[in-house]
Amino acid sequence: MKTNAKLAVHQKPSTLQQLIKTWIGMGAVLGFGFLYIFSLPEIQVNRLEVELGTLYYEIYVQDENNRFNEESIKLMIISDTEFIEIDLVRGQNQGDVNVLPDTHYEITLVGSVGFGVKTWETYTIENNHILLGEGE
Repeated sequence: MKTNAKLAVHQKPSTLQQLIKTWIGMGAVLGFGFLYIFSLPEIQVNRLEVELGTLYYEIYVQDENNRFNEESIKLMIISDTEFIEIDLVRGQNQGDVNVLPDTHYEITLVGSVGFGVKTWETYTIENNHILLGEGE
């Protein structure tokens, strides 16, 4: 009795096919990693003004991926005679600080996302006027 049974032969994938699958997998992982690394948080200054010796600020820290080291987010107000450091949190921050009239101040927003402290925005107070500074 003769049967026409065929044996299923499983072929081993070629080296090229294995390399292509590996590259596609690595590309997907690197792509997602790249998007995560470069989705940096933002600091938005909604109000920064001086009135009668008081600096008023409203700052929004947007950090959806919790990239900031929260203890590192700060508003720094620096003059020749004063150094004021205010801790900021994710979300809305607002307040006021007494400043000396007719004094030059540098106002800097800093924070770390794990690669050291970075300056996000810089402003200057000159003769009680806020001058736009440098930002990222």
